[in-house]
Amino acid sequence: MRDDIKLVSFDMSGTLVLGSGSNSGAKLVGRGDFYDKNKSLYQDGSITMQEFLTGTFAEWEGLSISKLPEIIESFTFRENAEETVKAVKKKGYKTAFLTNVPIQLSMLLKEMFEFDFVAGTNLEVIDNKFTGKILEYAGDKVASLGKILNTAGLDYKDVVHIGDRRDDAEVFEKVSFGIAISDDDYVNSVADYQIEKIEEVLEIL
Repeated sequence: MRDDIKLVSFDMSGTLVLGSGSNSGAKLVGRGDFYDKNKSLYQDGSITMQEFLTGTFAEWEGLSISKLPEIIESFTFRENAEETVKAVKKKGYKTAFLTNVPIQLSMLLKEMFEFDFVAGTNLEVIDNKFTGKILEYAGDKVASLGKILNTAGLDYKDVVHIGDRRDDAEVFEKVSFGIAISDDDYVNSVADYQIEKIEEVLEIL
């Protein structure tokens, strides 16, 4: 275990899960096509992250919270993802899960992966169904990590982050070092390490 690192944080979509977690609820209620259009608008700068999340999670309206385990079953997890996160914990590090997916879904994944901390977008639930309304955004991963660090009594310099997207690159620039598992040249250029398999994290730590 490295003495200079106390917490290892993981991104979700593209890192632990192949594909998008944000689109999963919309797919269950037959509205999955909207996500791709919304994502394109965000990627080309036409809308902000907050607008992207607002549109994406509006499509979750009417989804029963009881369907969340079904969503998890539909995920394609990266090979050795769960085993790697648990092995990081066995090394003595705290672990965190940084994602924009609904916190209600994040909490189930927290149990599955045995994370110490999780982030997520808090969606309104009435009569056990999502209304599509966002109560609290979790779009800025740097800020989300900051909240976790305040709770844990740690600093950004105590953290290693693993991710694949440009919002993960923003985290790389704040923490002790970043590990990219990505085909994005910019993300790889910002990261201190580049890996192809998630279990390679263990060799770095």
